[in-house]
Amino acid sequence: MITPMGRRTTVIGAVLVVGTLVLAACGSGADAADRTTAPSTASAPSPEGAGTGTDTGTATGGCSHSAVEPRTVQYQHVDGVDPDLLSVDVYGPPAGCPPVPVVFWVHGGGWSTGDKANPSTATKAAWAAENGWALVAVNYRLSAPGAGVVWPTHGQDVAAAVGHTLDHAAELGIDPQRVALMGHSAGGHLVSIVSVDPALLAAVGHDRTDVDCLVSLDTEGYDLQERIDTGSDLTDEMLANAFGTDPAALAAASPLQVLEQAGGPVPDAVIVTRGLPRRRAQAEAFADALRGAGAEVTVVQADGYSHADVNARLGAAGETLETPTITSFLHSCLS
Repeated sequence: MITPMGRRTTVIGAVLVVGTLVLAACGSGADAADRTTAPSTASAPSPEGAGTGTDTGTATGGCSHSAVEPRTVQYQHVDGVDPDLLSVDVYGPPAGCPPVPVVFWVHGGGWSTGDKANPSTATKAAWAAENGWALVAVNYRLSAPGAGVVWPTHGQDVAAAVGHTLDHAAELGIDPQRVALMGHSAGGHLVSIVSVDPALLAAVGHDRTDVDCLVSLDTEGYDLQERIDTGSDLTDEMLANAFGTDPAALAAASPLQVLEQAGGPVPDAVIVTRGLPRRRAQAEAFADALRGAGAEVTVVQADGYSHADVNARLGAAGETLETPTITSFLHSCLS
């Protein structure tokens, strides 16, 4: 049975004290690949003078932070479920600082593997801190074989994580009026569906208009039924584990189809894509649907990057293919 976590809920599970809080913003962390995918052996471009973004700190008066260790917060309780699967790691400013914008990060892994503490999260947390944002890394229940976890559980969990974090924004040093959702692969699907489906955030007392910015990194999950019909990198087994085989369920889990039914308003977005033409075409179709609902959308073609590179290299020092565009977008969108 699910017990909603109210505003007076005490943080449960292990709480890690934010470490090495400093008065100068921290630089980028290690460039590590998501442990759920194999990294490319190609080296990232690093032209002279390239950086991860503007070092703004988290507030005026020199109140900036270093994203070294997060606070772990459980956002809901479900009997028999590991609390870590229902928790977030909050990389935020020191206590007493003015609130900062928040970027929610949702990991990939085919809806069945992965974790909020994947190695590449440290890079993104340092990049967020350098730019004056808190990073909230989200765990959700996974459709591992035999787990019995199927859609809409993943989407409901991500929405609950967003809702609970915004409800406790003051405690976490977060500005609930400046919110971005960002995810890679399966996580890109999840942040996209939470951003466009009115029902998911409404179920936790929020609205999709609470999301200002969307960054979706190299997912092929915008139209799940179309992927089955035409063939894709998503296997039948992967989709069946996560969504079942009912066409109606697949449509309800597809951001493109949901958006076409629900319409706007929707957040402005950056969509990063790569790979085969059919994969790029699906990303472009979702971008066009967002534009049709009133959003401003930039599509980044990550030519030369593998699926893992798109995740691992975001926020890394000297990365020029996607980081500058996303950094500039978030500064504008969260201003």
